[in-house]
Amino acid sequence: MLAVCAAIGLIFAAGRVLDPKSTANVNPEYRIRASYRAYLRHVGHWSYEAANQSPVAHHALERGCISLGALLLAAWMGRRDRRMLWAVASFLVGVLPVAFIPQRGLEAVVVPLIAIGALVGVVLDRVLWRPFGWAALAGILLMQGSPEARARGWQVREVDRVIGEVLAATRDLCPRPTVGEHVVIESDPFEEMEWGDVFVFRLVWNEPELRVHRRSQVKAEELARARRLEWNGGRWREMVRKCGGSD
Repeated sequence: MLAVCAAIGLIFAAGRVLDPKSTANVNPEYRIRASYRAYLRHVGHWSYEAANQSPVAHHALERGCISLGALLLAAWMGRRDRRMLWAVASFLVGVLPVAFIPQRGLEAVVVPLIAIGALVGVVLDRVLWRPFGWAALAGILLMQGSPEARARGWQVREVDRVIGEVLAATRDLCPRPTVGEHVVIESDPFEEMEWGDVFVFRLVWNEPELRVHRRSQVKAEELARARRLEWNGGRWREMVRKCGGSD
């Protein structure tokens, strides 16, 4: 299983590097910059975030060392149990495809986090019946703290601000898109995020089947029947307004 996961990760990474149209080659910020410091910062961020703690940017390297040390210690202590070795190795190897690009959230490492869940399960299964196990569980619960305490270290990213602005503007759009309508976006603030418009429109209007495409994804003959919008001054502007629309 570990070999399969490693092979999938290597294939994915190679595709991202070699494809001239991939984000890694189109956006300079997403070009891979391999270094042990970047790896440690990312591992620390994901480990603390998985524990429901607010990652602090200026302590990222130190937290990465602590997280990596804790995982390796767990693997060494449970070296007779293949489940623990598999879990630690699967997480450390599984995050490699996104470990050398700008920091991403837990959504980028969902599959490797399955290994962390398995590791926690194995540890609790082995020691929960002992006093140490209950003490460890109590410590984990105390680490969670209050929602207010966990939120102190978070900062709103630029991409979060943009998404929030587009969500608000989409809610104000009138008339609202209908199920059979084809929405074509002439311009938007999402830059390389091809999925941004689809995500926002389907989420806001609760229409999972709504057809939403960027102008570059649509053939010229489809424009005549489409509703075309462009992003201008923080709002959606209708380029071709359909007659007879109703809110």
